[in-house]
Amino acid sequence: MKLILLSLFLSFNLFAGTGTHGGDGWLDEEGKPYLYDLKEGELHLNPYIADVDIDIKIKERISNSIYFLQEKTLNALTKKLVEIENIYPSMAESILVGIELFQWNLSDTIIDIKDEDPILSIPIERQVQLAGRKNRDIYIDKNYLSLLTPENSAALIIHEIIYAWVTPIKIQISKKELVLRQKSANARSIVRYLF
Repeated sequence: MKLILLSLFLSFNLFAGTGTHGGDGWLDEEGKPYLYDLKEGELHLNPYIADVDIDIKIKERISNSIYFLQEKTLNALTKKLVEIENIYPSMAESILVGIELFQWNLSDTIIDIKDEDPILSIPIERQVQLAGRKNRDIYIDKNYLSLLTPENSAALIIHEIIYAWVTPIKIQISKKELVLRQKSANARSIVRYLF
């Protein structure tokens, strides 16, 4: 099943990423944010990142595109991509190219984007918007980014890239109107698999 999931991901050759989409978060009882993807799999407290050497070229490619990452987050993301590269080189390269193709921005606030297919029933007061994507721009909430663990921050960045690649589903609204909609559950399940 996991191999099929990754094969589907690797078959994507174009970003499906137009429109507005968001990276959802969850606040624990103390108000600490975690990526919703990881919470769904109860991985939010201890996401897996292999103890591998940091590849300087990968780290530079990331830092040239996402200038505002703290060193611990940059190292966590680099290690995760090295780990992925050791198993699925084309997937790691695809994620890196995705990181390079988008414009990454810090923002004071992110417009709340409702998730169309949540799995967990999280009270509204514990749901937060960690990031949002509008066409080729990705906005990350700077306040939540400063509170996320480096591993959850790395997962958020990978989530944004994978979500951009989720193949949209055609929905016929009327005889004349057709819209494309992405299913976030697909992206969230890939992120859970990777962590």
